[in-house]
Amino acid sequence: MTEWLVRLQGEKLDLEEASFHFRAADAEVRPGDDGYCLASSEFSSMTESGEVLKRANELLNVINGILKVTFPNHQPVSADGIVVRVDEAGKRDRYVHIAGTLGVRVRMRANLTVIKPDGTAEPAAQHPTQAASWMAIARRNADVTHVLGLFAQPTLVRLYNILDVVAGDVGGEKALINMGWAAKGEIKRFKQTVDSMEAAGDDARHGKKNFKAPKKPMSLREAQNLVGAIIRGWLQIKPVDSDANEG
Repeated sequence: MTEWLVRLQGEKLDLEEASFHFRAADAEVRPGDDGYCLASSEFSSMTESGEVLKRANELLNVINGILKVTFPNHQPVSADGIVVRVDEAGKRDRYVHIAGTLGVRVRMRANLTVIKPDGTAEPAAQHPTQAASWMAIARRNADVTHVLGLFAQPTLVRLYNILDVVAGDVGGEKALINMGWAAKGEIKRFKQTVDSMEAAGDDARHGKKNFKAPKKPMSLREAQNLVGAIIRGWLQIKPVDSDANEG
């Protein structure tokens, strides 16, 4: 029987806690040759790595919630974008998913295919370096890893936190705007939306209703598009060979 594994990232103690407490067939965190991975009986009926990764992220939300309730100091573990397919003979195919302007990029063994936002595919030879460059940056830069991790499961507050990280990295919000990645008015509308319970409800940054909502609150999709554009602009100026702890 074919098995799907989703590789995990996180602090060693948190991965060990997850492995100790989640051993059932429907959600098993196990160490192995690929590092700590999430396995689930739910994956067995799936045929696409993207489908597996999506369900894994949903399971990880539950796993992290339970561990956080049990251990207040627990830090979330997450999928790092690598999905492994193990066939009946034990042969492993790895699929690497990276968020970017071209949509999801999938690498199968040595062959790389670009899956564009409209669902069409094309050989990666036309875009040979962007995904690899961004992966290299993330591996060496803690802020980039953090931002991409937050963006993998976006909420209004997570997107606000991403804005804080990027603005802090480039010298402040004014400097970010001067980069041309987002308009000042759109950033203001986004921040007002996230601050206001009237606009964002339970997803607001604040628990009181004394923060005025903008005339046209920003939807999560709009906010994701706004912050996604900021991330893409930010990554374009990050050196690939930056130091591991640069931020």
